[in-house]
Amino acid sequence: MTRSDGIISARRAFALAALSITLLLAWAPRSGSAQEIKGQAESWGLQNESLAVISGKVVDIVCELSGDCPSGCGQGLRQLGIVTSAGKLIPVSKNGQPAFTGAIQELFPFCQKTVDLDGLYAGDTKNRLFQVQLIRETGAQSWIKAERWTQEWAKQNPSLAGSADEWYFQDPRIAAQIKARGYLGLGPGADRDAIRDAY
Repeated sequence: MTRSDGIISARRAFALAALSITLLLAWAPRSGSAQEIKGQAESWGLQNESLAVISGKVVDIVCELSGDCPSGCGQGLRQLGIVTSAGKLIPVSKNGQPAFTGAIQELFPFCQKTVDLDGLYAGDTKNRLFQVQLIRETGAQSWIKAERWTQEWAKQNPSLAGSADEWYFQDPRIAAQIKARGYLGLGPGADRDAIRDAY
């Protein structure tokens, strides 16, 4: 693959990612939804943040949007969200840890079950994503902290368990991608060119 091929591939990947985000945001609930009530979640001081408790069934977002529906919510390999009783799809993009961690580990054990999520919306006032801090199956009394991501990562990487809080510096998957594609995703040669041009 030439450098120009790599740039074209990166542009295509970026365009696909942008399209996916646009589709997700188009389904995200607007602020002031009747289902939003305040719970125990804590503010993170984010722009246009609003605390909320929401309820719905845990679903595979790709399945909901495209009809491509492998069993078991994609076996935890796809982005998850909830569908409310009003039929709104809410992408749950973040868990309660400040460590670049998503929400799949939190939602996957509840695949296809109805849950209550206590957390916050963030983003611009028209399109918002949800960050979950506490979760429980609807009807349960006790809340569970949405902090399983680094625990699961440590189980999968026992020799690196002491680095779980900064997992992104140690993760073998990230190291393999950087080795193959470089830090810019365009190959190691593009990294060298960028460093040379910048310095």
